[in-house]
Amino acid sequence: MKTYLLLAGLLVGCGDKDNSESVEATDPLDIDDDGDGFTENDGDCDDSDSTLLNIADDGDCDGVLTADDCDDNDPTSTIVAEDGDCDGVLTADDCDDNDPTSTVVADDGDCDGVLTADDCDDGDSTSTVVA
Repeated sequence: MKTYLLLAGLLVGCGDKDNSESVEATDPLDIDDDGDGFTENDGDCDDSDSTLLNIADDGDCDGVLTADDCDDNDPTSTIVAEDGDCDGVLTADDCDDNDPTSTVVADDGDCDGVLTADDCDDGDSTSTVVA
């Protein structure tokens, strides 16, 4: 009988614990849904896409980091890897990709600085200008 009373006392004692601990509400914007290390409250560009980081690293949220983006306020702008002088003309089409004012291959076939319409021989960069 003593054993039963002891067990009953332990069971009653266990019931005295208050299990109603307050659970702090979690702001859903503080949850990193895509696992990229940034939450919406941290400025995550898109918390459903882990390839897009945060606005501090990619101002226009186009997936190109600010350092590599020609215009980080325009998600349609060119990137430095494809447009060295960030003039909007891709390197392959730009006569001098270090000079944003240079001519483009479509307008100056030999990239001599004289437009095709005014160049005597657009296949020869030493040719003269049409007078």
